[in-house]
Amino acid sequence: TEQTGETFPGCIVRFSENFSKYEIVATIDNITTVKNPGYEGIAYYKEDKFFVSNQSNPAKVFQYSLSNGIVADSDILTNADTDVTEIADLFYDSVNDKLWILDSKTGRLARVNVSDKKFEQLYS
Repeated sequence: TEQTGETFPGCIVRFSENFSKYEIVATIDNITTVKNPGYEGIAYYKEDKFFVSNQSNPAKVFQYSLSNGIVADSDILTNADTDVTEIADLFYDSVNDKLWILDSKTGRLARVNVSDKKFEQLYS
């Protein structure tokens, strides 16, 4: 945290409303399965699931379950063919079941349909 200088590599952390307290909710066990262990974005999905992204080398989006860990075969970008190269952040739109992915290298925003893992739109 900014106040204490603590970092939480590979962890999902929940902070209190005023950021004075925190709780480590989960640790992503296989952080070494990617070349760049820089998990960059997180977005709540549903139930106990989140989308978690690796920034680059390769840019990947995983579904992470608090109860089961990384959900197998959940790299949305492989199936969606979005040409995203460096993930800066994620946002999940639960009303329309869309995942928005911000690419910091290109400055583009990609929209992916989560249910069929299809790329829908790229905004420049």
